[in-house]
Amino acid sequence: MSGTRRWIVLLALAGSACTKTVAVRPLTAPGWDGCGVAELQGTVRNVLCPGLDLRLLRTQGLSGATGVDAIAKSIPGGDATQPEVLRAAGDIAIPMRVHPDYLIAAPRPDVLAVCRDSNPTLSRCRAAISAIAQSGLPAGVTFPETRLELLGRPLVVPPDCQLVTERIVCPTTGFAVDWREQEWTDGADAAITASTRALRSRFKNVDEERIPCTLVGHAGVGARYTIQTNAGVAHALACVVERSGVVALAQCLGPAPIAAPYPSPCDQVFGAP
Repeated sequence: MSGTRRWIVLLALAGSACTKTVAVRPLTAPGWDGCGVAELQGTVRNVLCPGLDLRLLRTQGLSGATGVDAIAKSIPGGDATQPEVLRAAGDIAIPMRVHPDYLIAAPRPDVLAVCRDSNPTLSRCRAAISAIAQSGLPAGVTFPETRLELLGRPLVVPPDCQLVTERIVCPTTGFAVDWREQEWTDGADAAITASTRALRSRFKNVDEERIPCTLVGHAGVGARYTIQTNAGVAHALACVVERSGVVALAQCLGPAPIAAPYPSPCDQVFGAP
């Protein structure tokens, strides 16, 4: 499974996450008067302005139109979105999918956005997306440094492996592990269901087996996948642990069936149930 596909499940959660109330910090950047930013769990930043709710996600594998399509296929109502290209100053082409109630966009190579607007034309969203495409994120909106940690356990990048945001890739073994922690109030079962829906939106043939799993010593809800891709058969194992409205989700991906004893680097987070 290619790097551009590894984050589809996690993007699905980020695009549809229900979040609890968090502190909103005022923004002072020019053009963002009356706006504030809420720093949600993980790499999601929620910019709130009068009549506008803009959720920004740092891309982690999926970007551009591919990331936009992945989110659209994985959130409620996404099937009703229509592709569109927004033109910003300087002839910047911004891939989008537009729903009557929201839009999904890729204003920059490293940023994906889901935006809701009280204006039926989504004009506030379009203006905000254009501003980010031209000038970058407003001052005061930043993504956190990558945390080599899951559920309080430090992670290590093994020799000959690479860290790519919240993903460790080991080219010598062909396996990779992704992880994320974020607010999610619908429970672990719903998160795994979103995982399956996201994969099946990308691949025609996905076999799923629900299994118990253990993530960093915590019992969770899991699924094992066999995925037919253009390049052959890929395998994935997903596990979700939910605690107090926050889910920890990890995926192990590779060229062979995944079971204990788990291959490196997945063995750092997955354990025998």
